Amino acid sequence: MKRTKDIILDFTSLLDVVMIILFFFILFSRVDVTKAQTETSQARAEASQAAADAAAAVADADKARHDADALMSRLDQEWRILHEEDSRRAADTAALVDFANGSNLKMSLAPDDAGDWILTLRRGSRDTRNLMLGEATAENLHRTFRALEIAPEDTILCEFLFDADTRGSNAVIKRLRQTFTELREIYPRLFISETDLST
Repeated sequence: MKRTKDIILDFTSLLDVVMIILFFFILFSRVDVTKAQTETSQARAEASQAAADAAAAVADADKARHDADALMSRLDQEWRILHEEDSRRAADTAALVDFANGSNLKMSLAPDDAGDWILTLRRGSRDTRNLMLGEATAENLHRTFRALEIAPEDTILCEFLFDADTRGSNAVIKRLRQTFTELREIYPRLFISETDLST
């Protein structure tokens, strides 16, 4: 029989080298993980700060846009006011020119032959309308003003002529003054001067 020799291999030293390599691998990977975690935390913090800065910038932009809108609205309102004042000034000037030329609105109160009171409306020399006292309501005067081409936004300088010595005129004048007050709700720029022809 033949004898076989057993070969004995000793892996102890190899095992020690593997263990040392494994130990350094674990140690350095732990350092890399810690470093990666630190870098990740810093990146998250920077991202959070950037998001906060972006949110603040958006809020500032929204506030600036809101302020700009408010300013534009205020300027638009002031422009409308100036335009209205300019239009009103032109209407006032036109009313003064009509008054100076004698073509403004005149209302004359007088009784007719039967003793009924008649309110005569005349604009210049061309347009004349007569209303019986019972017809002289704010609504009927408004219709008559429209027929005389007087608009509610116009400046109206009106002369109200009457004779206070005529019998019964005081009650009629008082009633017409109340009607004129109601008419001013429709024509806010209606100015009426009263002239007593009895003197």
